[in-house]
Amino acid sequence: MKTRNRDIARIFEKVAELLSLQDANPFRIRAYRNAATVISRWPEELSEYVSKKMPLPKLPGIGTDLGNKIREILSTSHLSLLDDLATRIPITLTELMDVGGLGPKRVRAIWKRLDVTRLAELKDAARSGKISKIPGFGKILEKKILESIESMESSRKRFPYTEILDRYRILESYWKTELPDVPLLFAGSLRRCRDTVGDLDLLAFGTEPERIMRGFKGYPDLGKKLFEGKTHLAARQSDGLQLDLRVFAPDEAGAAMLYFTGSKNHNIAIRKLARDQGWKLNEYGLFEGKKRIAGKTEAEVYLKLGLDFIPPELREDRGELDVAGKGALPFLLDSSMIRGDLHLHSVASDGSASIEEWVQAARRKQYDYIAITDHSKSLRIAKGLDSRRLGKQYAEIDRLNEIHHPFVILKGVEVDILENGD
Repeated sequence: MKTRNRDIARIFEKVAELLSLQDANPFRIRAYRNAATVISRWPEELSEYVSKKMPLPKLPGIGTDLGNKIREILSTSHLSLLDDLATRIPITLTELMDVGGLGPKRVRAIWKRLDVTRLAELKDAARSGKISKIPGFGKILEKKILESIESMESSRKRFPYTEILDRYRILESYWKTELPDVPLLFAGSLRRCRDTVGDLDLLAFGTEPERIMRGFKGYPDLGKKLFEGKTHLAARQSDGLQLDLRVFAPDEAGAAMLYFTGSKNHNIAIRKLARDQGWKLNEYGLFEGKKRIAGKTEAEVYLKLGLDFIPPELREDRGELDVAGKGALPFLLDSSMIRGDLHLHSVASDGSASIEEWVQAARRKQYDYIAITDHSKSLRIAKGLDSRRLGKQYAEIDRLNEIHHPFVILKGVEVDILENGD
């Protein structure tokens, strides 16, 4: 099976976790974490470069050493460094770092004192009261650990919101090539902007379901098919993420988006509201008897029910229907309201871009300002700036402010509190 970007990113994340359990240099740990982030969000599969015998593209913040490790993973599907680390530290310890209240230092303390290396062993240790006896832990933390493990056991695997959003964008790129005339939207917890996502719920709208399903089945990263019908296909990718595609007619789009966005409790509440008015609401529309009276857009359904449009982020059955009925929904912030960024490192210390590159990126986002805050001289490992280099940087910022006016580059520096308090 072809090694994908997310496979490389997952290996680098494992390396970072094992290094943190070793109490390794924090900048080395950060380098692997940053590389994992860059690779997971890279728009093209790096394996394509290898298959075409092309050099890898220049990846931000990834130098020769990490580049060689990427090539090793693409060639062998594993990394010798990870194998070496796993001989010194049980790799199952990384499972423990997902438990609430535990970080690398606490996991290491539990391992060294209790020889606990697996989740089941951690649960037994917490139940028997052994963890609370480790200095610095206590009964409250022990209870939190036990509750977190039980929560993990009762829930299916979930994925970070940003990871699934990135995966959707990769799928969307394929979709626009194969089915450019067919709208594809995501629903579910991803659309509600939940912190974690269980499945990637997809809705397509068109009058040719067979062609749409055929196009979806051609997606290279579809995974193992779990169910296939005329308008519904479910598949599971190699790491457990389930893709669910459902096809609807264009005039059913609003009702379908409302139904599959959820949440479950919001859907129950809004269907009850429809019933109270003598109507029926499902994924195909709002019906009075057999006559559809709304369903082309979500706003149309909400309006017919006497409600303002409820943003997906609020659809959790926490009183939003009552508030929407009174026309008193809160005003939500969105990313277009961000006007600037007040903490950026440049290549002068440990950043991945020049000041000019940061300015261009910020202006593309239509920001008004940024602040450059490179490390100061006390952090030598990050190429921290002394007063001479800082003065030179400030002169450069003055020059760029004149060029890019009215955009503003603010001058800053990230300083450290030293051991003597200075």
